[in-house]
Amino acid sequence: MTTAKVLAVIQQSSANACLSTPSFEAWLIMHHEDCLRPFQSADEAKRKLKTIVPSWSEGGTRFSDFSHGVRDAMRRARKIDSFGESVLKNPSSNVWRLVDLLIATAED
Repeated sequence: MTTAKVLAVIQQSSANACLSTPSFEAWLIMHHEDCLRPFQSADEAKRKLKTIVPSWSEGGTRFSDFSHGVRDAMRRARKIDSFGESVLKNPSSNVWRLVDLLIATAED
């Protein structure tokens, strides 16, 4: 299913979704560095992440490799999101919204 179709289904329901373009790896990259250059594919984003975290593998993502950069990732993703509301931007991620909600809930 294309991202546009996913967005249409979400908008017609009461669900919320966290999306990252071109893939979740863009969100993970934001834990370590600014991520503004578009990726040609999800595979390119994965290769970039592997250069940043050499021990990273798609099936073996460890929170400890990213935990120190959660707030940095939120700041970076929020900055990209502030350029407009489209989650179709490449790269982009609105996972920061979920993390922000989880942090706020934990602090209450």
